[in-house]
Amino acid sequence: MTIQKRAKALKQNKNCIRLKRFWTDWKLPIILFLSVFSLWLFSWYYLHDYSDQQRGTFGDMFGGVNALFSGLAFAGVIYAILLQRKELELQREELILTRGELSGQREEFKLQNETLKRQNFEDAFFKLISLYNDVVLQVSCPRSDKPDYIGKSAMQRLVIKLENRIKGSGFGHNPKGTIYNKKEVLAAYTKFYEDYDAQLGHYFRVLYRIFKLLKDKKEQDEEFDDVYYAKIVRSLLSNDELVLLFFNCAFYGEGLKFKPLLERYEVFDNLPLSKLEDLEEFIIEYDQNAYGQNVPMIEAYIKFEAEADGVKL
Repeated sequence: MTIQKRAKALKQNKNCIRLKRFWTDWKLPIILFLSVFSLWLFSWYYLHDYSDQQRGTFGDMFGGVNALFSGLAFAGVIYAILLQRKELELQREELILTRGELSGQREEFKLQNETLKRQNFEDAFFKLISLYNDVVLQVSCPRSDKPDYIGKSAMQRLVIKLENRIKGSGFGHNPKGTIYNKKEVLAAYTKFYEDYDAQLGHYFRVLYRIFKLLKDKKEQDEEFDDVYYAKIVRSLLSNDELVLLFFNCAFYGEGLKFKPLLERYEVFDNLPLSKLEDLEEFIIEYDQNAYGQNVPMIEAYIKFEAEADGVKL
């Protein structure tokens, strides 16, 4: 079949459909009109030879029928009103059900949206955790005759080197019990960080980004439990990492913006007081909240804070 024949057949099919639709929609009105017109034509043909009086008498015979049909018409109007009222009630009930369904769908969409947001956050959070683990494994501390210390063991060696900088050769091998001033500790840590920036710089920045992510998420969503995720991060930190964080964020310039996050999330809750031997007085560089429920730390904090204020306990 050619394209022209197909187009002609399609056009004829459309015309046929239109004709069927027209007959379906107008069939009843046309039949009623023809019936009424036929009755009128029949009555005119049947009565045209009668006189006016005879026609009047014949018409009076249907007076009761007219009253009956008028009553029936009135009853039909009332019935139509009642049907319409019932239909409106059904529509109203359907509208209420529809609103209920829309409300349920809205709640469902809200839950789905919240779930999606949480999944997106957790994807970002645990990717940062994975990055943190990778960075820790990349931290190294060299030694001359053996392979370098790697990961957590490297952190332990770096803490020893930091303590030696503060307590050892830099200040004439000070004996145990020596009191250090803030200027001395800052100078020692600054020199230490300059020497080991390649090992620690990336490490501190990743940790900062993790805690910053929690804070930002909490500001966007008040119902978000940022403390729960902060505890996950805290559980990953060794005592040596906490010592490095303590000095980096208490004294060093680049670490100062990290300090409020450590206080907010009580990061030093698990830091043993013994890890700060002879340097305990510097715990007041942080807000007390940074130590969480760490009783020895809090007791020492109260003591040194009172001494700093000139109050004898």
